[in-house]
Amino acid sequence: MTEVPLAALNSLHYFLPHHAVVKEASSTTKLRNVFDASCKTSDGTSLNDHLYIGPRLQDDVFDHIARFRRFKVAFSADITKMYRQIWVTPDDLMYQLVLWRDVEVKAYRLNTVTFGTASAPYLAIRTLQQLASDERDASKIALKNFYVDDVIHRADSVIEAVEMQTQLIKMLKKGGFPLRKWASNCEELLMSVPEEDREVQIPLSFDAKNAIKTLGIQWHPAKDVFAFKISLPEHTKITKRTILSDLARLYDPMGWIAPCVIIGKIIMQETWKDKQTWESELPSSIISAWQSLKAALSLLEAIQIPRWLNLTNESKVEVHGFCYASEKAYAAAIYLRVTTGNETNINLIVSKTRVTPLKTKSLAGLELCGALLLAQLLVHTVDTMELQSAKLFTWCDSQITLAWIKSAPYLRTTFVANRVAEIQELTDTFHLRRTPLTLHLEESLLMISFRIDSSGMVLNS
Repeated sequence: MTEVPLAALNSLHYFLPHHAVVKEASSTTKLRNVFDASCKTSDGTSLNDHLYIGPRLQDDVFDHIARFRRFKVAFSADITKMYRQIWVTPDDLMYQLVLWRDVEVKAYRLNTVTFGTASAPYLAIRTLQQLASDERDASKIALKNFYVDDVIHRADSVIEAVEMQTQLIKMLKKGGFPLRKWASNCEELLMSVPEEDREVQIPLSFDAKNAIKTLGIQWHPAKDVFAFKISLPEHTKITKRTILSDLARLYDPMGWIAPCVIIGKIIMQETWKDKQTWESELPSSIISAWQSLKAALSLLEAIQIPRWLNLTNESKVEVHGFCYASEKAYAAAIYLRVTTGNETNINLIVSKTRVTPLKTKSLAGLELCGALLLAQLLVHTVDTMELQSAKLFTWCDSQITLAWIKSAPYLRTTFVANRVAEIQELTDTFHLRRTPLTLHLEESLLMISFRIDSSGMVLNS
């Protein structure tokens, strides 16, 4: 940051409004500066209105978490103040001015990439990727396993993980990107990191203090499980706005708690059907349904989801996809069945749900939407997790849907034909099968059940 004399501001420039935000949950930077580059100026536009956001350079959160579950040893870290490590070209610095009052008001220009500007994520990621292409060491990790400033990676063995860690630190150091907040399910990997740079301490212990957030999801490295922390505020008045706000707090990119979230979405849809405004108090029936769901959400904190899927080179792997529809919603879920020796493990990988459209569709049409959702989800999951050699099974309990998929699209109505054509294009190497009578998805929308052990509730099949 460099001081700029106010009298020297003759050319085009832009002042960024800013304020402080306190984030108590952060283990490092509890007080953060937030810059508002979307603030309108006298001409009615903001700096962000004139900036390009750039193309998407990294995979989705789903892709990172899905790959994170493949191997036995895992670690995560993030780059220290990533944006502040990257210089901005001098020609553009006059668009990153701030005012600061000490004894008198002074103007300063921010010399590095600034959080709050539309182009900041692209500039930071692109710089990291350029460093990876310039350096051979750990380039694959940097290109495939970073999500903005967070790296989550995995390895088959401790030796391999330590080697990857060493290469990654060496490469990023050349670009001025120090790593901190290290976490791992392997103590040996953490021992090579200074204590102040660790997010979890050794020896590893399973408690709330050693739970970290990995791409927004709670991860307990000691037990190597994912978990949920539900914290919803109390409202004196329940409105459509407060329900939507609470639903947005249920961060679930993998759909592990989809049977609960979809109930909230259905309740939200009811507010639209009832033509409620954002601030009006809702009918007692909707309030009662929401309060019942909200009261039960705390039980989700007892759920533990194994991170590692027990995949090895000797494992026999099957991918099972299920789809189902009702008058309220339709869904698809994907499970991985891994057999290694005499041991078989079945885990939920991902699920997706959709509320039914307000415009009425037949139940058969909704079943077809569920089948299409499954086909799209399965193809993406298999590609992301590199499961092309696994046996694929898809299950559907609608005979009408199965008949449609096996027929020529041109024989059907436009609605059916379009979806059948896409399913047939996506599912040329596997077939939908009718769900056996012993499997009733109506009893549990996504076939999720739980088993109780001495340490809590574990998501199982």
